[in-house]
Amino acid sequence: MSLLSGRGELKSPIQYHQIEVITDVFWAKGEFESLGVPHPYLNQDGLAILALNEPQIIPWSFTGLPTATPTQLLVYRDEVQLLHFLQAESNAQYKTPPRTRTLFFYFPLFVVQGQAPMFSEANTKNFLDFWKGTFLPITNASIHFLTESSIQLPNEASLIYINRQYILGYFPVEEA
Repeated sequence: MSLLSGRGELKSPIQYHQIEVITDVFWAKGEFESLGVPHPYLNQDGLAILALNEPQIIPWSFTGLPTATPTQLLVYRDEVQLLHFLQAESNAQYKTPPRTRTLFFYFPLFVVQGQAPMFSEANTKNFLDFWKGTFLPITNASIHFLTESSIQLPNEASLIYINRQYILGYFPVEEA
């Protein structure tokens, strides 16, 4: 991707993407700003805060908190358990690895089944050792929430990101 416009002027590398984030207290949807392609940006060293512009914040039903729509929500990246890009154009920028494995992951508020990347000589037992970022991409994901929300949450997605710090356990799904 060239940083020059057709007239030789510098183009901004800033991109905007509609995303959903899930924490243990709330679900939020809003506009996320990335510097360049969003997929590697999510795992960039030193990125502590994910800023969502014009967010819709919906608390889980067990919290009793009200819904909110501030102008901006600043979320600690390490507290996000699941992240989902909502636009096909954003997901199209993701480069699928040559080798994946279907895994089933347990989290505090949901379970996920999908294709996890297997880099180098990685196997099911050690594949997280090969992944260096906070967020792990999962393709062809099915999501099952263990709590209720006042809105319909996604139960399938072509691409999601899960926070490796919140994985409680996982196992391989035997291919048919």
